[in-house]
Amino acid sequence: MDTELTTLALPPDLMAAVDKVVQEGRARSRDELVESAVRRELTELRRSALDAEFRHMADDIDYQSEAHQILGEFAQADWETLREDAYSDDCERCSEGKPNGIPGSSRTPSERSDAGPLILE
Repeated sequence: MDTELTTLALPPDLMAAVDKVVQEGRARSRDELVESAVRRELTELRRSALDAEFRHMADDIDYQSEAHQILGEFAQADWETLREDAYSDDCERCSEGKPNGIPGSSRTPSERSDAGPLILE
């Protein structure tokens, strides 16, 4: 990685804390520690700016209206998918004679990594 040489002035207490971290082996060098801290701070500043943009959306009447419309349009399809998945899981268990619907597996549906909530009408 290319680097650019710079001079940094830090208060004595902060410099002592940096040196202690390096001496304890929690950072390889002052440079590494300062670079890591600056990267974290820049990431946090970008995240804060993005969060501020999203906060504006909460008060945007047009955005809220569109979001509610989209949720309404997908609500029925989401519900139908949940019902189909629940029905499909039940059919698999019944047709294979396995209590958990997974051929050759002794895991229950709640132990499967892809298991979600089972919703039945």
